[in-house]
Order: sequence, then C-alpha cells, then structure tokens
Amino acid sequence: MPALPYSKKRYYLSGIDWLIGALNSYMHSTTSAGNHSTLALELEQKLDEVAFKGRLDMICSSIPMLSGRIVRDLVNLAPYFKPSSRKGTRYDFWTQSVSSKCELHDAYEAVLNRPFSAKNRYLSFTLIICEDRTFLLMTFDHRILDARGAELFLNLLSDQTEDEIKKRVQEIKICDAPQLKDWSDKFESGRTVQRKIISLTKEGCFTPSKFTMKNISKSSTPNLTPDFNLFSVDETLNIATECEKVAGFMMETPYLLAVTSLAMFQTADIKEELKYFVPVPIDMRVKNEARKRTFCNHLSFLFFYFDINPKTTLEELICEIRKQLFTQIAEEFSENMIKAAYPGRIFPLWFLRRVMRFPFNGKMSSFVFANVGSTSFSDENIMGVSVKHLQHIPRIPTPPGVGIFFNRYRDQLSLTVTSDKNALRDEFGKQLKEKIVNSLL
Repeated sequence: MPALPYSKKRYYLSGIDWLIGALNSYMHSTTSAGNHSTLALELEQKLDEVAFKGRLDMICSSIPMLSGRIVRDLVNLAPYFKPSSRKGTRYDFWTQSVSSKCELHDAYEAVLNRPFSAKNRYLSFTLIICEDRTFLLMTFDHRILDARGAELFLNLLSDQTEDEIKKRVQEIKICDAPQLKDWSDKFESGRTVQRKIISLTKEGCFTPSKFTMKNISKSSTPNLTPDFNLFSVDETLNIATECEKVAGFMMETPYLLAVTSLAMFQTADIKEELKYFVPVPIDMRVKNEARKRTFCNHLSFLFFYFDINPKTTLEELICEIRKQLFTQIAEEFSENMIKAAYPGRIFPLWFLRRVMRFPFNGKMSSFVFANVGSTSFSDENIMGVSVKHLQHIPRIPTPPGVGIFFNRYRDQLSLTVTSDKNALRDEFGKQLKEKIVNSLL
C-alpha cells in the first residue's frame, strides 16, 4: 500500500502523542486540569524577570507549535499542530511571595492543580520568592513536551547570546512526517501489543483508589497533592551502591520499582496476595539526536505485572521485574508499542477515552511510576542564575490516583509522590513517600 500524501511543513503527531492527548482529554473530564507536569527549580539567587520574559518571547515566536492547535489533515486524516496567526504572549506567567515552607508547599500544590489560561496554551511559569530563596516552576502540557523534552527545553533558557539561542532553536525539529506507510508492520505490532494486554488483564490488578474510570465523577476543585524528598549526595551514592549490589549494573529502574511496589503494598496494609500492573515509560530518543527531538513525546512503555504477598522479599521482586524487563527487550515490545499506536490516531479522543475503561475493569494501573534518571538540563542555569535543585511534579490520573517519580540532578536523587486526596485515605501519599524513603535508606 503506497504512503498517503502529506505536508513536509507540518509537525504530525505520533500514535503515542495521540494516546497522551486521550489521557489529557480524560483528565480534563475528571479534574480541574489536564495532563501536565511541572519542573520545580530552586535558584541560587534572584532572576531578572524582564530578561527572562524577553527570552521566552523570542523562543515562542520562533517555534510556531507553542501557539498551535491540534487539527486533522483533510487529505490523510493524521493530526498535526496548526500554528496560530494571533500575536501576543504565548505562555502564562505568575509571580508569588510566600513566607514559610508550609506556604511554599501550598504554592506548589496550587501550581500542580492550576489549568492553563487558554485552550491552546502549553507553557506556564511561576516565580516564587520564599524569604531568601527563589523558585521557578515551569508547567508544561504533555501534548507538547514529555519529561525529558522539558529538561531539554530548559537549556534554551540558559545564559547564552541571542545568536546561540537562535542556532539551538534551529536544531530542534519543528516538522515531522506522519509515518503513513508500512501499515502491515504496524498492524502486526498492534496484534502483539493487544495479545500482551489481554494476557495481563485476565486476573485484574490492585489499585488504592476508591474510584475506577467507570464510577469517577468530575472534581472541579484541586484534588492532587505532592510530597517530596531530596536525598543528599551521600544518601544518593549509598542508594546507587545498594542498587548495584542487589539488582545489578544499570538496573536502577527495576530496583526503584521493586522498592516502590513493596512500599505501596505495606502502605495499603492489605494482608493478602495482590496483583500489580505498572506501565513504565522509557525514553526512546537516540542519544546524539536528543536536542533535535525536544518537542512532543518520544517515549514508549514497558509493562510489569507481578504478585506481592506479605512474605515477598525485595530480592524476589527484583528478580521477577528483571526477568520481565529482559523478555520485553528481547521481544522489542517498546518498539512494537510505538508502531501499534499509529493506527489509533484515526479514532477521536472521546472514543479512546471509552476504550481506556476496559482494561482491568477501569482501574487503569496499580500506580503511575517513572524514573527520569540523570537530567538532560546540562546547562544548569537560567539566564545565568545557577540552579541548585530540580525536581519533577507530574499530575496523574485517577485511577490509579497515586504516582511515584524519581529524577537525578547534580548527583542528588529526588522523589516526588503525587496523590489524589479525594480517592485515597488521608495522608496516603505522605505515608507512601516515607515508606519509600525509609526503604531506600
């Protein structure tokens, strides 16, 4: 079958992008905001707000996608970003002063739950002054940036000349083909992924949420709250040493997933065997092309399905997760997932929202998990101001209503637990965070 015609001047969404769009649509239908995340940066000193906004204006005017809307190509029906002809500010900007650590947490929570000011706005920045400390929060829509892409975007805001920034912007891919070819290969990958999902969903899975996708009602008030832990350099080194000792070389993600899963089992406090299903995102960028692939979602997933009972040990769980990891790598499951998602773009988002209800009887997964790993924010400064810490604060859907996220910046491991206070018992997220921290230390 010949490839359908398309415009080489457009950025067409991949199948994974379209699935992320479906998740965004679902979260808008159940909460006050969609599928976005926030990068929280602690700065060494105050930021020149005027110069910072000037840089943002220059970047946004050079990248049409940042003001575009998603429409369908009338010839081939593939979705793409259509740039807006309107001029003006293409991002939200807020400033705030707080006087205590408690107020700072409240400000973080407000940012986490705040929707963008306009339908086709994808970036928001909040500058927070807390006594002698300064924080910059960048909120990004996952339809335009994934976690790795957001870190790469930060490099455009570092201390560089205007010509250097323009050169970097020109390196970023702002047009992409819709991959309207090799359909037999894509459909075969779809069958492979479908068989995997069917085999996993036969016995269900545990989730701590009291809601499923079938019985949840919309919450118009803020529902998500974050809990954090920043490990010291020595603690991070000790965790890495223990990880290599127990799980093996380059096995950080299986180790952290196993620790997190056991902590979840202990926090849920259910004295019987439970089945866990956890999709884990992995970055699929080629290393030397990471900057080029800043925008949209260049990720896939690995699926982990395992049992935990009161006698399950960390070593046993790591062994099971590693076995599933190696099997999926050998089967090229992540690559098949990317191919399988392309045909799904033909379906409208409302239809995909309904399809999402079927696996695990509307539970979606046991929890959301991601390990971003070492940062891609290599410049480590914003407009010349050094960045002391960086952490990810993602929104998560309910169900499962709880997400655990790790990232590493300047030799320090950071943990964020996001939880839905409407769907879980009081302080479930805080208790889970403390369990994870205690287990790692």
